[in-house]
Amino acid sequence: MRRVHILPSLLTAGNLFCGINSILWTAEGKYAVAAWMILLAIGFDILDGQIARRLKVATNFGLQFDSLSDLVSFGLAPAFMAYRLAFPPLTRLAIMVTFLYSVCGALRLARFNLVASAEEKPAGFIGLPIPAAAGLVVSGVLFCYEYDLTAPFRGLPLLMILLAYLMVSRIKYPSLKESHLWGRKPFIYLVTLILAISLIVLQPPLMLFLVFLAYMSSGPLSSARLNFGRLGRLNKVKQ
Repeated sequence: MRRVHILPSLLTAGNLFCGINSILWTAEGKYAVAAWMILLAIGFDILDGQIARRLKVATNFGLQFDSLSDLVSFGLAPAFMAYRLAFPPLTRLAIMVTFLYSVCGALRLARFNLVASAEEKPAGFIGLPIPAAAGLVVSGVLFCYEYDLTAPFRGLPLLMILLAYLMVSRIKYPSLKESHLWGRKPFIYLVTLILAISLIVLQPPLMLFLVFLAYMSSGPLSSARLNFGRLGRLNKVKQ
């Protein structure tokens, strides 16, 4: 029997556990608890990869297990939550939006696995990572519950369609895996990190929503800036 590395696999199992529990809490109408379960799953997802790389025990088995867990926690669970919050009883629109988000999440994970298995890996991510998409959905739900807002739930279908497109797009996003937070850094990095954590602890729903919104927007904004830069250089050459 093939051996597996226990600690990263346990963390991945924790990710899956949180995703399944999020679906169960959503079915019970406890949306805030369900949202926190998905955010906890994101934490497990970050930790399992970081620990596997630092211990140099990353394997193809771990990659596949992680992707299957991600599909449940960040694909199915947020789609089910959006369905329960934003749609009346089962409609064609509800089926289309929940399926579109989930299938684009699955395609995003499949493409990531192919890239991760390649010898030459691109810097950053191609397309919005599925944990970031799920994080934006559930942090938005927490934000609405924190400030007693119900009208924004009507915009969830549009948000899910946008996230589905971004996940399968060719837009580049920065990778936290390449940030090397554990290494030696200038003192200002520590101060900034402490300030960011303090703000999140002070107003978790608001700050988490802003963090995920900023990350989602960073890809299209960076892509637009590069395209405008290329257009400007072309105009100069023509002149």
